[in-house]
Amino acid sequence: FYFLAFEAINVIAVVNPAMLDSIDIESRDPGLGQSLLFILIFILYISGFEAIFKGKTLGKLITGTRAVNEDGSNLTVKTAFLRGLCRAVPLEQFSALGNPSYPWHDKWSKSYVIDEKESNRPTV
Repeated sequence: FYFLAFEAINVIAVVNPAMLDSIDIESRDPGLGQSLLFILIFILYISGFEAIFKGKTLGKLITGTRAVNEDGSNLTVKTAFLRGLCRAVPLEQFSALGNPSYPWHDKWSKSYVIDEKESNRPTV
């Protein structure tokens, strides 16, 4: 994520150097422009990984899990993007507390995270 954010800032520096004045990386109080830029990069990072790698992110690769649609099919690009967009909702992380856990980004995008070892779904 930080690599992508760094590269996005490099692209902005080439395309529109004046825009960098509103992005102060070292500031402890980011402005609205900087916050929105990082949220956009985060959404694209998460949804891009899940769309390209069929429901997997780096964390899901390590844990042996995968995000799938409610019917068990692979995520579409639209569903992956919606999952990433839902993660940008403030305090969304707290929606995963509880047992069973059904966080907003799963509920709103009609998806689940499954354990591939315990699933009878064929791995792709």
